[in-house]
Amino acid sequence: MLRRVIAPIFVLMTIFASCDLDKQEEAMKFSNEIAATNDTLAIHSSKWAEELKIAINTLDFSQLSKYRTSLVNYIDRKITEVEQMENVGGSEDMQQAELEFLKFEKNVVNSYFSAFEQMDSTTSLETIENAYMLVMQQGEQEQKMQQNMQQLREEYADKNDFPKPIE
Repeated sequence: MLRRVIAPIFVLMTIFASCDLDKQEEAMKFSNEIAATNDTLAIHSSKWAEELKIAINTLDFSQLSKYRTSLVNYIDRKITEVEQMENVGGSEDMQQAELEFLKFEKNVVNSYFSAFEQMDSTTSLETIENAYMLVMQQGEQEQKMQQNMQQLREEYADKNDFPKPIE
């Protein structure tokens, strides 16, 4: 008699435990997708920054457009993907923060990166320096947003019982 009661209870406990593990795995996957998006964004931005250094040293800004365009295309794709992500384990805040971050980045790229594309060998050093300083100022806001995202990812990991991300 005891076996008839214990066996179904054991089966139910196993099912519920596996559901929790599935949720945990999906939540960790969600968090990792957000991190991968931002890591790849940083790589694209670094490529643009490397090209900017060359452009400033040679006063040839003609190649910057293709790097900026590639960056904008990546951001647009990721905005669409993040908007379509399903809520997993209370991911709404992190999803919203990521969308705000991506839209901020797109604005920076379109407004501040593109300014260099108008420059040429006749552009004054002062104009170049001013444009560069504006980009650097946006970097301060970007850093705050990244810190917020890291905090949200840590809270999300705690809430969904998986290891906190290492930054």
